[in-house]
Parts: sequence; C-alpha cells; structure tokens
Amino acid sequence: MYSQELPGIDKFKNLREEILLNTDRSLYFTGEDIWIKAFVRNAISGKPEEISKVIYLEMLDNKNFPVKQLMIKAEGSSGMVRFSVPRDIRTGNYLLRAYTRWMENWSPDQFATRIISVINPFERVEQAIFRPEGIDPGQKIKNSASSDGTKIQISIPGKAFGTREKISFDVKVTDPKGDPLDAELSVSVIKSVLADPGTDVINSTKQELRAPDSLPGYLPEAEGHLVSGYIRMKITDEPVKNADLSLSFVGKKAECMFTKSDEKGQFFFIVNQTGTREMVIQPVSQDISGYYIDLKQPFSNKFPDYKLPQVSLDSSRLNDINKAIIAAQVKQVYKETGQLKEPPKNLSNDFFETPEKSIFISDYIELSDVKEAVKEIIPNLVTSRQNGRYQLRVINNIRGAFDNEPLVLFDGVPVYDMSKVLNVLSKEIERVDIVTKKYFYSDIVFDGVVNFVTKKGNLSAYNFDNSVFRQATDFYSPPEIFHSPEYTSDTLKHIPDFRNTLYWNPSLRTGSDGKGTFSFYSSDEEGEFTIVISGVTSDG
Repeated sequence: MYSQELPGIDKFKNLREEILLNTDRSLYFTGEDIWIKAFVRNAISGKPEEISKVIYLEMLDNKNFPVKQLMIKAEGSSGMVRFSVPRDIRTGNYLLRAYTRWMENWSPDQFATRIISVINPFERVEQAIFRPEGIDPGQKIKNSASSDGTKIQISIPGKAFGTREKISFDVKVTDPKGDPLDAELSVSVIKSVLADPGTDVINSTKQELRAPDSLPGYLPEAEGHLVSGYIRMKITDEPVKNADLSLSFVGKKAECMFTKSDEKGQFFFIVNQTGTREMVIQPVSQDISGYYIDLKQPFSNKFPDYKLPQVSLDSSRLNDINKAIIAAQVKQVYKETGQLKEPPKNLSNDFFETPEKSIFISDYIELSDVKEAVKEIIPNLVTSRQNGRYQLRVINNIRGAFDNEPLVLFDGVPVYDMSKVLNVLSKEIERVDIVTKKYFYSDIVFDGVVNFVTKKGNLSAYNFDNSVFRQATDFYSPPEIFHSPEYTSDTLKHIPDFRNTLYWNPSLRTGSDGKGTFSFYSSDEEGEFTIVISGVTSDG
C-alpha cells in the first residue's frame, strides 16, 4: 500500500464545492499588487469546506489567455495570495477565476469569477467607457446585510482623520435575530475611486449540484497538489504498467517520493512544494528505458461562453484616478521598504530523516574525485565493479556490506550511473550523507541511502541523461503578509506615503461574540477612502 495512493472516489461522490473570491479592490494599475482571499464552501450547505487543499487562480484577458496562473495552498477552508499585475498588459477588464481540481468535473460556469479593471498608464486609454459627469459612482454604505439577513456592522470613530494617524474600527457580525456570529472576514481600506462599481462579482451558480454520472476525470486534492500523468514507451506508445516511479526535486535538501503506475501507465504524486522547483520524474528500475512522461497540466482549458465588458470609468473622477496613478508610481520608486515580510524558511529534514553519517569534504585534504574520496575518507561505503559497471555498497556496522545497491542521490535526485558519480571532482562536493540501515518506502526496500550534495546544489556537476523528465514547475505561491507602516517613530519620516490600498487583512476573525477589531495608519494623501468587508460565517 503506497503512501501516495489516493483515497476511494466514493468518499467524495456527494462533495460539491464553490469558492467565494475577494480582492482588496477592483481597479489596479500595471505593476501594482493584487491581494486575494479565496473561501472554499460546500455548495449545498454553504458551510466552510476543508477537503480540497489546492485552489487554482487565473487572470484571463478578453480572449481567455491566462496572463497569470497561480496555485494557492488552502489552509483550512481558505487561501490567500499576492501577485503583481504584469507591466506589459493593456488597459482593460480582466477576469480572475478560482477553482479546485474537483470543481473541474463540472462546467467552468461554476468557477468563482471576479472582474477587475487594469489601467496601463503608459498607453492611451482607448478601450474604456466614460460615464457622464454627475452620476454617483456608488452609495456610501456603512453597514450591510446578506440575502439571509446576516449583518456586518462597523463603527466609524469619526468622519475625518489626519495624515499618518492611527485609526481603529470595531466590526460585529450578527444573524437575522441579532445574535453574534463567528466569521472569517477579509477587510480592505482603499481609495474610493479604486472601488469601481462597474466591476461586478460574477458568483458561481447553484446549478448541477448532483454528482457526475460517470467516474470523475479529476480527483479532489485532499492531501496536496496532485502531479499526475502517464508513462509510456516511445516507440510503441504502450503504457509502462505497474512500474515503481520516483519524483524528486533538485536541491541541497533531499525531497524524494515514490509511487506506482497503474495498468494504463497513469501515476499520481502528492506534492506540497512552494515556489518554483525543478522536478525530476523517472522509473526506479534501471531496466526501464526508452520511455516518455506525459504530464497533465493542472489548470483548466475550459472557458465559459461570455465576453468581458469594457472598462467603465467615471469621467468626473479622472483627477482622482490620475492621483492614484502617480501614487502607484511613487510606490514603485520607493519599493515600500518593510511592506512585505518574508515567510519563515522551510527547515524540514531530508525525506530519509537524519543520516547515521554526514561527511563534509572540506574537513579533509583535497582529493581528486569522488572515487578517491570513497576509498580514503568516506566510511561505510565501498565501490566494486562487475561486468564493467561500477557499483556502491553501504556497510552496516552489524551485518556488514549489503547485498544490493543503495538508493544513491545526487543533489536530491536518484541516479544510477555510478561511474558518472565517481568521476565527479571531489572539490565539487559539499557533503555526503549515508543511511546505513535498510530504508523502507511502502513496499520498496533500499539497502541504505547515499546522498551526494554539491556546493552549488543544482545537479550541474552530474552529466544527467537528457531522456529523463526534468522540468521547472511553479507550485504553491509563497504566502505573504500585507504590512501597513506604523508611524510610532521617525524611521519612515522621509519616505512619502501615497498608498492606494491602506489596509488589507484577509483573515479577521470575529470570535463567538461576533466582534472583531482592526487598525491602520492613514497615509500622506487627503481624499475619500472606502472600507470593504466580506467573508464567511462558521454556519455558512
């Protein structure tokens, strides 16, 4: 039984998901950041749904071309992300859409979608509709209610505030009877001109709630992102059946996993990586050659049948829009020192945990190559040669040398040509880790593990076989925190502050009393600002 084996589909046959998609605002300029929160709910009960762990997000133009594609890791029933609007795109409306892998079994009309407007200040605005002057761009609403009577109430501490002043607000969520509700809210404070009412949210509909008649083509990603595909023979195109396969990532940390292909040659790996990683997929057995890997693309290639409207701008507010454009450019110049906090580094161990031996080559005299290093300074490891082929053997302190070869890794990737490994210059190697016991991964057994880590950690020192599937892939987008400046000292005194988004909190919890509080500092710019609050209550 493989740890990568997927759960039975019957467990999810009645699962029906939908996503609510929130952004910090509706109007952006090229180069600006978009802050997004996605809530996953059960489409039948409306309650938060925690099955799918991956949310796919796309930014599409009016021809359904994806100008941006991201994977968001769902923590609990929601996920968040930040990305920058590409600088080279044209002024116009764009569609943000979000979905889970399980939602791909239904029509793309069911995906969560939201229209955002983008202005490229370095090109002429030809694709915009200007509303006549004097038309109110939107009512000023302090408190709002959902269709079932759930209310979000916010207390406004005053009508006007000074520059760089700390402002605090209290929020309360209640049911139709006035009783408090626990809720997860996303809150943004933005320049009012950027909360353009011409960009409406397109909600996912309530159609087709029944399960598919046939076996779904997409499985729910209940444990992480599914890297799936087929392994076939190049000449005959026949599937490589029931073959042990490995997926590994190039780097100084050994992150390797194993699975088995089915009768159709199909395979699945459950991956929880962040950022762009170089991925290698290959058979465990050296006897399998002349194959190719056909990897499934994770993003949907189905699109709904509708066209985006043109950008709608209020001509009476063009002066405010121009000010916001200048503010965005000021932000780019100063890079907003301290705006983003880096997430903590991943400090997890190699997949084989702690090795019994770790030899750092720099601690010894310089030797010519790895072959000499194995002979002179690396314990519990010996070389042999049979039928003109070099082999490595791990020596167990109790049992002696193992009968079979160990799993040999080079910069985190399994390798099988020991002559290439032994010929690598020793000065290229940083360390060698050795597991001197049998290593079990499901029903695969390795007689020890040997991990060669180079100083560069990029596999450049090993002449890798070009036929092996090797590809740089974008996985989860790194989580980032919106950080408003705090004017409690003179540290930021000389940095101008013309933020278009003053505050963004994608995870404000109200608690059992229905209450929550948030605060931020105003900027250097006078004007009208809008507070937007939306979210999901614990009862849906």
